[in-house]
Amino acid sequence: MPTFRATNLATQEVTEYDAELPQAEHLGAGWQLSEVITPVPGPDDPPPEPQPIYGGRRVLTHLEFLRLFTMEERIAMRRASKLSEVLEDYLDLLKLAQEINLDDPDTVAGVQMMEAGELIGAGRAAGVLRG
Repeated sequence: MPTFRATNLATQEVTEYDAELPQAEHLGAGWQLSEVITPVPGPDDPPPEPQPIYGGRRVLTHLEFLRLFTMEERIAMRRASKLSEVLEDYLDLLKLAQEINLDDPDTVAGVQMMEAGELIGAGRAAGVLRG
């Protein structure tokens, strides 16, 4: 959560507060929002959780789903599908799908299969399935 710093122009009083957005009383006449302080994570702080690309939607279009993968990953999937009937079948089903539900057991299994087959990096399945 950011820290906002507001200055009262009449008294030069400085107020700091933590909030998602600046408080309305500090945006009006007589106040100047002079600085926003963004906390810097320390070395022992866990890394921030990546935010979903599509606003947390769990049902995506085929194109949106494929864009969760890098170009290199998509190319690796297509190449590997020429050698794996199971992967080829999964990708064929994806092509036919009108939408992809990230919670569908087939979607979860398919993405985990790609990670297990090293077509996507370690830990990428969880990121893709997070959206």
